[in-house]
Amino acid sequence: MCGVASRRKAESIIESNKVSINGKIAKLTDKVDDEIDVVTIKGKVIKPFTHEYYILNKPKNVVSTTSDDKNRPTVVDYVKSKVKLNVVGRLDFDTTGLVLLTNDGDLIYKITHPKSHVAKTYLLTVSGTVTADQVNRLKQGVNIGGYKTQKAKIENIQTIEDKTTFEITIFEGKNQQIKRMCEAAGLHFLYLERLAIGDLTLQGLKSGHSKQFTKEEIYKFF
Repeated sequence: MCGVASRRKAESIIESNKVSINGKIAKLTDKVDDEIDVVTIKGKVIKPFTHEYYILNKPKNVVSTTSDDKNRPTVVDYVKSKVKLNVVGRLDFDTTGLVLLTNDGDLIYKITHPKSHVAKTYLLTVSGTVTADQVNRLKQGVNIGGYKTQKAKIENIQTIEDKTTFEITIFEGKNQQIKRMCEAAGLHFLYLERLAIGDLTLQGLKSGHSKQFTKEEIYKFF
């Protein structure tokens, strides 16, 4: 968990007498209290592993990865952390809104596993007006290329001039799902912003701003 080695490799390192606990050579059966014990490998202190949790209001034209071979800005550029973070629920390059970053594998699994059915709410903008039939199709699920989406929730429909916005909540996470749902329902997609994952929202964060949470705080949302 501290990024030193795999579990199997760690056992090999311990058996080679390279690990010490409070200055004493460690054995495989030893236990460590990371709040008071000092663990070293060949004299180098291993810092205790800690989970970190951040939310970000992702701006447009930012990549939802930790690195980019085209040298484009990534979501980790907006978070002040020295640990390796994973992006939970990536957004497209041109999509804005809520992104969660963490190194907590249990939370990532809890949110992303298909059986969890964690709700994801978006503010969707399409061109023109939206018919009752199109809304009903989205609610009941549409075929997006050999896969029928689960039922979606549609709320707060507003048409202003030549554009319509509404909130859409889905309970799965297929690649570019909202865009493909729009295409299947005969809607012309314009813009998308994620408002919430589960009960976690942007909480008034401005675009490009992030906020750190404790484990106790973040788990309350899921």
